Amino acid sequence: MAHHLTVSGRLTDDPDHKEVGSDRQVTNFVVASREGKDSDGKERTTFFPVAIWGGFAETCRDYLKKGQYVTVYGRGYPDCWVGKDDVTRAQIKVVANSVDFGPKASGKNQVTDGKDVNEEGDADKEAVAVGAGDDDIPF
Repeated sequence: MAHHLTVSGRLTDDPDHKEVGSDRQVTNFVVASREGKDSDGKERTTFFPVAIWGGFAETCRDYLKKGQYVTVYGRGYPDCWVGKDDVTRAQIKVVANSVDFGPKASGKNQVTDGKDVNEEGDADKEAVAVGAGDDDIPF
């Protein structure tokens, strides 16, 4: 069962692009999304693995970089497994329909309330949106 969701955060690493078969491609990346602080005052972060298929996979490979702020729109799928330590683990995997590109990470940008703001306090107006059609998703 799929759930529609929106995830905003920063890429934990450069995207990983793969050719699947002779005519399909996929780009995978992980988005770290801050949730705020827990009861102990520690910052809580959730990590969402993301896959985008088709022609936009190449665009994501070419333009996304580690630390860049993105907003991903897609479907979430629960994934459960038992680790080597016999502990059941779970996460939500996202198959992206579209990705909004925020500014690339640099020492000059900071994130405030989910919006990237430069040193002058101006919201970064440069954003690019890409999306996948239903024909690009393999199921």
